[in-house]
Amino acid sequence: EAVDVAINYAFDRLQNPFSPPTHWPPPRNRRFRRVMEGIDAMTYGIIAERRAAAAAGTVRGDGTPDLLDMLLEVRDADTGQGMSDREVRDEVITTFGAGHETTAITLTWAFYLLSRHREVLRRVQEEVDAVLGDAMPTMADLAAMPYALQVFEEALRLYPSAPIVPRLALRDTELGGYTVPAGSRLLVDLFTIHRHERHWEDPERFDPDRFSAEGKRGRHRFAHMPFGAGPHLCIGKHFALMEAHLLLAALVRRYEFRHVPAHRVVNQASITLRPRYGMEMTVHTRSRATGTG
Repeated sequence: EAVDVAINYAFDRLQNPFSPPTHWPPPRNRRFRRVMEGIDAMTYGIIAERRAAAAAGTVRGDGTPDLLDMLLEVRDADTGQGMSDREVRDEVITTFGAGHETTAITLTWAFYLLSRHREVLRRVQEEVDAVLGDAMPTMADLAAMPYALQVFEEALRLYPSAPIVPRLALRDTELGGYTVPAGSRLLVDLFTIHRHERHWEDPERFDPDRFSAEGKRGRHRFAHMPFGAGPHLCIGKHFALMEAHLLLAALVRRYEFRHVPAHRVVNQASITLRPRYGMEMTVHTRSRATGTG
């Protein structure tokens, strides 16, 4: 709920140039400040616990460092200083909001699409079963499961987790006959680009083979850019694809998700592209021997 409130609040402020300052007392501002206080209390609490454990030499879990450990250990190359609690907090919030929620949303769309296209589901199940058997997927397995990644990439095409990305014009230019002065802020509509007939045959169709080696050949490099492009390409692109690949394979191996037919699915574009009414699905444990739920 806190993430929903914060993301929708940020998107509304982006759209409305007349939004009141956050310290003003309208109900939306008060609700936003309240959820951020909760998020900050949780985040700063975890940071404090981890710093205390490091100072005491306490080994956590199996001793393998996680992202927070690495953030706390990083040092400035010139000064040797580590990050302050506020800087670490900002990194954690960004990673959670931009890296976790977006992957989860696209996986939601992917399982919705798989539930509607049984032939694609069976194909990815066969691939995952052949590679993994009864084991959970690891990094070493990913190269042997290309179709599972193609499913996720096609879901990103149809339902980009960030459907609109902002850009700043650095110099006067012209786009489609319109003059764009330097300093203008532009919104790039990825949702429309990803479904444009100039670049995609039958663009509304769900077809993971678009992202096979053969399917990608000759395609314009900006026809599919769910992580942006150019100097501002999302720094988390490869992490997100790896994470989604592992999660998709792990879940397909054990479960089948079936969309509840009576549930209405409507796009809701804010900073992320979500199903407005959530996604109601039933979960069925698979029997890999028979390929049935």
